[in-house]
Amino acid sequence: MAEVSAEATETAPQEGAVLNGSSPDQSPPAPPAPPAIADEAVAAAERIAFLALASELARGRNVLVIDDGASALAGIAAHLDSTEIGALDTPADGAYDLVVADLIVADDGAAFGVPQLARIVGAEAGVALLRVPNRPEFAPLLDAFTATFARTLTLRQHNWVASALLDDAMFANDDPSRAVAASVRKMAAAQPGDELYQVVIGAHGAFPDFRPQLAMTRSVVLREMIAELQITRERAEAELVDAKAENVDQAARIRELEEELAWYDEHNLAVRATVEAKPWAMNLLSLWSSIVSITSRARNVLRG
Repeated sequence: MAEVSAEATETAPQEGAVLNGSSPDQSPPAPPAPPAIADEAVAAAERIAFLALASELARGRNVLVIDDGASALAGIAAHLDSTEIGALDTPADGAYDLVVADLIVADDGAAFGVPQLARIVGAEAGVALLRVPNRPEFAPLLDAFTATFARTLTLRQHNWVASALLDDAMFANDDPSRAVAASVRKMAAAQPGDELYQVVIGAHGAFPDFRPQLAMTRSVVLREMIAELQITRERAEAELVDAKAENVDQAARIRELEEELAWYDEHNLAVRATVEAKPWAMNLLSLWSSIVSITSRARNVLRG
């Protein structure tokens, strides 16, 4: 049994310091656009689950958010700043209790900024929360992150199909800031390395207390994909039945041809044995071959 919650929501941005050299009334450059999302509802649930964990760790703390997500922690953190991953040379050593980084691009800025995370969190209770897609180009960033912290803990984020029993109020709820306490049963296994995202907690001291996070959503795209998959499966099963029947017919035809070929082979062998047993037949066959050869040479001479 595990207690799960989804205590994060996108609220109005909190006014805070901007560490990338821009003035408070000047918006920082927009982060790189994420890859195309096939299912926005599922993508939103992925994001909310991560921000729920971040909000749990951010309560009453001095927090820095990298690139995007500061609005989800507004009103939760005691102090909230935001900056870009490539501008982490600005904060002082130990300036923050928590740094939250949700990276979608493994570029030069990320390569510079990730090793800085351990420096800018507090030496005793400072914590960094890093999420990256499970793709090969992010492996060096994860190595750099784990190398700079005394302790790291990897959480594996993946999407699962869920069936929930809820009362009327929670059944009608769509506010992710209202956490649902629930007993969770998991029926399907997966191996480490199969996850969509890796979420790594880095700490210099003890790990903070936190709970697993589960964000549920309804997806029209997913429902359509399941229906299409079922139709494809039924079509494939029907085609397999037809293919098996066709294979049976072909096997029967092959057997018939093999029997005919065997009959011809036996017939030819019998004729040859009969001819070879009679000298006059062999002489006649030799004479016929000679005539055919002479006729062929005569035709070649006349053509030449």
